[in-house]
Amino acid sequence: MATAGDTHLGGEDFDNRVIDYLVKQYKRQTDTDVSKNNRAMGKLKREVEKAKRTLSSQMSTKIEIEAFENGNDFSEVCQLSAVTMVNL
Repeated sequence: MATAGDTHLGGEDFDNRVIDYLVKQYKRQTDTDVSKNNRAMGKLKREVEKAKRTLSSQMSTKIEIEAFENGNDFSEVCQLSAVTMVNL
């Protein structure tokens, strides 16, 4: 999916790199690796896909997942510039 003419905001590779980045952010914040938690990863994938659509028309969006892992919530602001850097 190309968004706003920016082909860097499309595809599963894009999603996976952003997901990897957010998993690292969550681990840094909580010292918990969620990469093996299928339920949490499914929630994260859905939210990253929504964020990608939002970032096609806005400069930033907030990913918020209630009960992300073990009852803990996860929230992270994603800015277009940062997401683009993750995907270079």
